[in-house]
Amino acid sequence: MNNDMPLHKISALSFRHAVPSNMLAGVLILLAGPTFAGSVQLFEHSASSVASAGANQAEAKDASAMFWNPATLTLLPGSNVSAAFHLIEPTGKLKDLSGQTTIGSSPISGGDGGSPGVLSPAASFYYTKAISADTTIGVGLTAPFGLALSYEDNWIGRYHALESELLTVDIGLSVGYQATPTLSLGFGVDMQYAKATFGNAIDLSTVCLATLGAGPCAGGFNVPGNASADGRVTLKQDSWAPGWNAGLMWNAAPNLRFGLAYRSRVSHELKGSANFVKPSTLPAAVSSLAALTNSGTRTDLPLPATLALSAFYQANNAWSIMGSATWAQWSHNKELRTRFENGAPDSVIALDWENTWRISAAVGYQLTSAFTLRAGLAYDQSPTTSAARQTLLIPDADRWVLGLGGSYALSKTSSIDFAATRYFFKNLPIEQNGTAPGSFSGRYPHAGINAVSIQGNWRF
Repeated sequence: MNNDMPLHKISALSFRHAVPSNMLAGVLILLAGPTFAGSVQLFEHSASSVASAGANQAEAKDASAMFWNPATLTLLPGSNVSAAFHLIEPTGKLKDLSGQTTIGSSPISGGDGGSPGVLSPAASFYYTKAISADTTIGVGLTAPFGLALSYEDNWIGRYHALESELLTVDIGLSVGYQATPTLSLGFGVDMQYAKATFGNAIDLSTVCLATLGAGPCAGGFNVPGNASADGRVTLKQDSWAPGWNAGLMWNAAPNLRFGLAYRSRVSHELKGSANFVKPSTLPAAVSSLAALTNSGTRTDLPLPATLALSAFYQANNAWSIMGSATWAQWSHNKELRTRFENGAPDSVIALDWENTWRISAAVGYQLTSAFTLRAGLAYDQSPTTSAARQTLLIPDADRWVLGLGGSYALSKTSSIDFAATRYFFKNLPIEQNGTAPGSFSGRYPHAGINAVSIQGNWRF
């Protein structure tokens, strides 16, 4: 850019010409697609599902079964209530970190981000009622997606991520119908709320140099990666969107049943705002740029359709065996596009996700007449395709899942469940090259997720 250009002629348009489109996308710190990968697709919808690593979708031991398959409602006599509370925490710490600025390729200084996992609560509630000999209805309140990370300020990857949080709440209404003595059908509708918050630091020195050149960018704004000259942006958005689900349950024998269930894609259009914090000493020509001005935002967020096949086998009075295979249709997520009301160009983040499978198996053991133990193991694929498609907001990789827990019958009509699970992620490399905030590389050698659950069940 010509450094002699009058300041009053420097506009958002000139800024867009001065900064490549991919740099602008990074400077704006828009919603990063891989945040919504499989690592935030929660299977913690009941304590029994936590204990079995999600394998008990055809067990129908309590009212929570309706989330997995509405056809299981016909297996629940009378009226049933289940209420569960979960605590979920990502674990891990980045190693082998390095980063460079976009202009000058200078090393970015800072810490390692600390342990970014945030302990997050989630809750589930279910109520079912048999309204006739062959028809049962139910209502459920669940959190199908969510997790949160918070990195330390002034760390090396601050231009890519400082905080991320996704919250979803799904309200479901379902009905199950006993079509034949061996076949049950189910259908449900959902209204889902999603709320997302993301924050990044902004390398305002790089923005100033790309816009004005070195001369006007004194006071620390002429040194790319200068933490003391950084700004910050926080993006907050939310949305309501509908969905539906359907299922069937086939009782192949008195002690053996199979289930098939489908949950539709839920297509959110998140709406909200991008709010910027800038140093008071930032040159006015940069501070007033449209791309750095508070703005309304819209982001399309599709959450995937799933198809699950499940089985439950009561081997004898003590042992039960269960399994499930769940397919998630992430391949629709080719890109994530965020639009701004301040005139800035759209941010388009390529995703190129793949469909995934989660395979689970579990056993239950009736230790006493009141006490049942459960243990489960699952292998869960990630939809991300390479280290370059990872994100620091919520990294993701293939993982093993181990669940343990049990149930204790307090009476003939009430029980309590408890469980714990651990996700063991594979070595998780991240390579953010050629992006506007600068390059970043690092890896999570021992990333994971811990979760604990407790649940009460009542029948009346």
